[in-house]
Amino acid sequence: MKRAQLTQSAIDAFPEGAHWNAFVNLLGFSDANQLHSKQLGAFYAFWYDSEVQNGGHLQYFYNRGIDEARRAEPELRKLDVSNCADILWNAIELWDERARRKPGHVQQYIDDALEGEFQRFDLEYYSAEPPLIEILQQHLEDNQDLYVEIVK
Repeated sequence: MKRAQLTQSAIDAFPEGAHWNAFVNLLGFSDANQLHSKQLGAFYAFWYDSEVQNGGHLQYFYNRGIDEARRAEPELRKLDVSNCADILWNAIELWDERARRKPGHVQQYIDDALEGEFQRFDLEYYSAEPPLIEILQQHLEDNQDLYVEIVK
């Protein structure tokens, strides 16, 4: 199982954030196939939250791909984040209503985004309670040994 490594001195220097930073680093610089099945929910939730917070569902689908979104939806349910999983599922269904291709240039992406096709899902996601990031924080607190190894 791949885990982030932290020294006790790093934890002592930044006790309120060392574990979180290690967790984010692990998820942000790993591929799903490098992680244990028990870590996949956090991986997919992390990327879903990161992309949607940054640019909405359209950006998530373009950057991470619809296949990853389909894998993420059941993993969100395993993390007991059904509200976000429902939003994602509904956005996937809209995506699937027509043939799509990734924009070839920035202006094409901007034009697609300005259509606002996924805006209702973005707004639902932004108002979801509790926010997915808080669920990830609690998940890490409850499962630190799954993601972080303290080394000398």
